[in-house]
Amino acid sequence: MNENIEFIKNVFLSYYANQKYFVLFLIALLFIFIKEKQKTNQTFLIYYSMVILIILLNPIFVWLIFKMIPQSVYYRFLWTIPFGIILAYFGVRLMDNINTHLKKNIIAISFILIIIYSGAFVYNNLTFEKVNNWHKLPEEYIQVTQIVKDIPLDNKKAMVSTDLVGYIRQFDASIKLAYPRRPYADYQMYPIVKYYNAGDVKNLVSQCQQNDINIIVYDNSIPLTISPSHYGYDLYAQTEHYDIYALSKEIKVDEETISIEGLQSDYKLCFVNDLHIIVPDEDVSNENKETVQERQDNFFKTIAGERSFELWKRMPAKINELNPDCVILGGDMIDYASKANIESLKNGIDQINVETMYLRADHDYGRSYNPNLTTDYITQLEKSIDENLEVYCKDLGEILIVGIDNSTSQISDEALAKLKEIFTNGKPIILATHVPLNSKVDNNLAEESKKVWQDRNLTWDETGTTYTADENTKKFLNLLYAENSPVKAVLAGHLHFKHTGKINENITQYVFDASYQGKIGVLHIVGK
Repeated sequence: MNENIEFIKNVFLSYYANQKYFVLFLIALLFIFIKEKQKTNQTFLIYYSMVILIILLNPIFVWLIFKMIPQSVYYRFLWTIPFGIILAYFGVRLMDNINTHLKKNIIAISFILIIIYSGAFVYNNLTFEKVNNWHKLPEEYIQVTQIVKDIPLDNKKAMVSTDLVGYIRQFDASIKLAYPRRPYADYQMYPIVKYYNAGDVKNLVSQCQQNDINIIVYDNSIPLTISPSHYGYDLYAQTEHYDIYALSKEIKVDEETISIEGLQSDYKLCFVNDLHIIVPDEDVSNENKETVQERQDNFFKTIAGERSFELWKRMPAKINELNPDCVILGGDMIDYASKANIESLKNGIDQINVETMYLRADHDYGRSYNPNLTTDYITQLEKSIDENLEVYCKDLGEILIVGIDNSTSQISDEALAKLKEIFTNGKPIILATHVPLNSKVDNNLAEESKKVWQDRNLTWDETGTTYTADENTKKFLNLLYAENSPVKAVLAGHLHFKHTGKINENITQYVFDASYQGKIGVLHIVGK
């Protein structure tokens, strides 16, 4: 109870400034109690005010009310006390007893001066600042709000600092915010505010994704753990105190460069992988529709919310802009085999100006969402795109681009024979596959895979945990890792994260991030 009494005292001291105003209020109550003869007026002005005061000054009431509301809004109960009405009535009754206009004016002016003297002057530098705009808001806050308003995004929703919330709502209420305006102390109830204030960008972005927030206005005085641009929020604009990030629909290019001795020309390869196209259609069995819908709604979207089949409509133009020598589609381009998914993929491939190499993987061949689709039917759909070979080989003149199809399965006799033949060609080889290969140098990729994929090492190895090589695949791996191997680099995907590292002393493996995140891998091949 002592804490509640102390709390009430502090609220009154804060609310009534120097307390002279409250003393004037008590004098007015006493005057009305003595002079007022009408019962109705007494009930409203005297008894109502006294009951409210007794309740609000009662620590038991405070204890009960705190179970329902935050302490920081308690002061609003003081608005129920009719101070203005009582003081106005008090002043009028004082002047009723004066006969001359001059004396009445003197009493009125004196009463006004007493009220002014009893209060505290609020128009000072602590509570107000001079501005030169019609909105009467700080200039920078208007500038920030106008920038947010002009960002070319649909369904804008912004995460801003707590000091901006009220001003943005006042300037343009159409801008959706991550959380509502509250008394300052209450903002800490929101995890997103805690992450923002701590500069914890990773967790902040996670909260933003869950709540469809596509704009972050960061106070630039807060040190950040990492830039929001790392998670797809590009720096859109800056003011003196704020950095404004917006989700970008720009397709990112992840560039790597390898030097190969003896090359006279430079080459460029595009690697697109793990797009997981899902086109809404009826080519799914009834028992699988809910599963497919969940995958479509919750997976395989860019951070800006663009679904993979929509992204694929824009991606060929970006590939053509890059003007590569060859485009490798590195597997899991579709999430499951269906006519709509394969047609969507083919439509995009047809727009690419250079030759493509489509290395299918388990999702490309999968038919688990419609058991009525036959293998022959799926094969015919696949062959509408290309020959559907086990091993692809493109000769760029000085180097060979070799692709292994269906690398989630073991190497067949025919594929092994073809690879042996290619490896004796004498030209440097860039090998492309969906599933990465285990490193003989370190365990970094295997350990990273385990962290992301529930303790599974999703790389090929002779003694792997998920992909364990049979005799044919071991023979291929021996060819690959051999000291005289012509392979200079391996391009892979499958893991849905980026990794670059050596798999032996001579070969670098480039594992590219999933393209459904709006990313294209590019390998520049240059001569030494």
